[in-house]
Amino acid sequence: MNNTVFIRRSVRLPVPKLNASAHLRVHASLASTVQKELRLLEIVPKRSLGQNFVTSEEVLHQIVASADIQKGDKILEIGPGLGSLTEAVLRCGATVLAIEKDDVLHGHLKQKFSQEPAVSLIHSDVFLLKNIRDILYDFVGGEEGPSIKMVANIPYNITSDVLKMMLPLKDQLTAVHLLLEDGAARRLTEARPGDKDYRAISVLINFYSNPRYLFKVNRGAFYPEPSIDSAFTEFALCPKSDQLHGLGEQGFLNFVGSAFVSKRKTLVNNLKTRYPAALVEEGLIKLGMASTARAETLSVQDFMRLFVCLTSEANGTSAVL
Repeated sequence: MNNTVFIRRSVRLPVPKLNASAHLRVHASLASTVQKELRLLEIVPKRSLGQNFVTSEEVLHQIVASADIQKGDKILEIGPGLGSLTEAVLRCGATVLAIEKDDVLHGHLKQKFSQEPAVSLIHSDVFLLKNIRDILYDFVGGEEGPSIKMVANIPYNITSDVLKMMLPLKDQLTAVHLLLEDGAARRLTEARPGDKDYRAISVLINFYSNPRYLFKVNRGAFYPEPSIDSAFTEFALCPKSDQLHGLGEQGFLNFVGSAFVSKRKTLVNNLKTRYPAALVEEGLIKLGMASTARAETLSVQDFMRLFVCLTSEANGTSAVL
């Protein structure tokens, strides 16, 4: 079920940019408002579902400042919850497309923003929106080229799925900004070849974007308070599809997934379901890599070169490496 609601806000206040290292304190007014709204809606947040609501005005200010949200920007928000971040974005003069799965929270948002035309609401699980490209196209009024920023506080357990869904939308999004669990934020933005946390999702992220860890958020800035700190991250879209020489992004991502299927095994072993072992070994040597190389030692550029080399050889065509 998709419902779109347009709302009006008469006053827009400037949002000051704050130093990322500033002390993140909980503002009693927002904290009390959040708890009051949850009581009225008879919602008992579940930590197991990642239902942690921001209770710090300062964190909201830092988010919109770090995401560099300006007047006229188009913002995609997944899981707006009670709408606190939505309001902070609106104060910057931006337009928001908010997608909320929860029935009660969607009804709350529909009422809260009923007079605000700068907000469009969609009542759906974002992963069920098979027409997400069409939805985003309509959101920008048919404008061509990437022009949307995604800014969201999402449940931590859907982080990888959100990145896999949103990063390929590089023809519509300019950046993806996410509030994540601190450890995951470090792993997803900082893992490099050879690190124990370097995996297939690391390659996908660096294929589509330049990831950055922006600032840490103390666990006390949420209700209910989680057991771990959080962090705000940026994935600035800068796809490298042209380096695949027309062989296709999905084919490349499937190739990377196969390469990491068993971390203890070499690429020759992991890729044998796709290519003859001898071909993989020859390709690695041709590109100056060890024939015993494992997936976690290859950079994104190495993976692209190997994919182009092996696929071209298997197809009987010449590759530009």
